[in-house]
Parts: sequence; structure tokens; C-alpha cells
Amino acid sequence: MTEQQMLDFITETLGPNIPLTLDQLAALLMALAIATVLLAMGLGYQIVRAERRIKALETALAQEAM
Repeated sequence: MTEQQMLDFITETLGPNIPLTLDQLAALLMALAIATVLLAMGLGYQIVRAERRIKALETALAQEAM
């Protein structure tokens, strides 16, 4: 499959009424990759915050039980 055939297939899949060039498709994929990385970083940050909060609550509970 040539690059042009792949581009035609992807263009038809994404939107048959929106012609995309290879450069536009590459930019779209780069934006998607960056958004995915930022989402993963944000989720990781939220997990760390939740773990710290749980640890603080467990510590408070252990001190209260003494």
C-alpha cells in the first residue's frame, strides 16, 4: 500500500467531505500523540495525589487508634 493509498483510506474513514493532505494528517497525529501524553501525565498526577491522601488518612486513623 502506497502513502497515497493510505492517505485516501484514512481520509475516507475520518471524513469523506474533508480532504486531508499528508502534512495535515501528520500534524493531526502529532497533536493526538501530545494530547495522549498530557492525559497520561495528568492521570498519573491524580493517582499520586490520591495515594498521598490515602496514606495521610491511614496515618491519622492509626494515630487515633492509639
